[in-house]
Amino acid sequence: MKIVREDALRQIAEKQKQRHEANASLLNTNKREAVREQMKIKSNEVQSQKKVDEIEKKKIIFEENSSKENSRINVQPKINAPLRETGRIAVNFTSRVFPTPLRESQTEMEDEWLRKQLDSRQYNTDLQLDLSENEKDIDYLKTKANQFFQQGNFQSAIGVYSHAIRIFPKVAILYSNRGACHFQVRNMMKCVEDCSRALELLDPPVLDNLPQRIKAHVRRGTAFCELELYAEGIYIYI
Repeated sequence: MKIVREDALRQIAEKQKQRHEANASLLNTNKREAVREQMKIKSNEVQSQKKVDEIEKKKIIFEENSSKENSRINVQPKINAPLRETGRIAVNFTSRVFPTPLRESQTEMEDEWLRKQLDSRQYNTDLQLDLSENEKDIDYLKTKANQFFQQGNFQSAIGVYSHAIRIFPKVAILYSNRGACHFQVRNMMKCVEDCSRALELLDPPVLDNLPQRIKAHVRRGTAFCELELYAEGIYIYI
């Protein structure tokens, strides 16, 4: 029993010794890590201080250079230049309705077109009709007819355009749009007649009426092709 007890005590003593050695090793490791961390912090502080010193040095150099530049500028003699006299330049522009310059325009044709436009907007006073203000307003009539056209009610659109033409017989777009309505109801001859009348009113050909002339030509040419009058249609397209 005595031998067993001595062996147990010896084992306990060895375990305690191993535990102390492990604790001592861990303590040494922690100390080394702490030392490394302190060295790292110290190194960062040194680097930061170097950067601060460099910035301060650059600032001092910049201030010295600025001071020298200001001194050089202040030394330069002042020159009192006389003020320039003010005045006005009169510029006269040629009055133009069309976007093209006068030198590139066809003045006679453009003046004739403007006269036609003025005449076309005048109300036909020969008609003794009891009409409301809307029924005598060309913009209202065009809007109403366009609404019927968009709804697919082409006969009503033709009726409104016909009424507008009675009051404003020289407005080309009314004939061209009515021709488009006739085309939709397959009345090709009426379409050709209306587009032809529109082209007559759009003469002389100037830049201002180019979009309307293109639409009228296309509608008339397409109507000729639908009538199997291909020669006339091709002639219009080319």
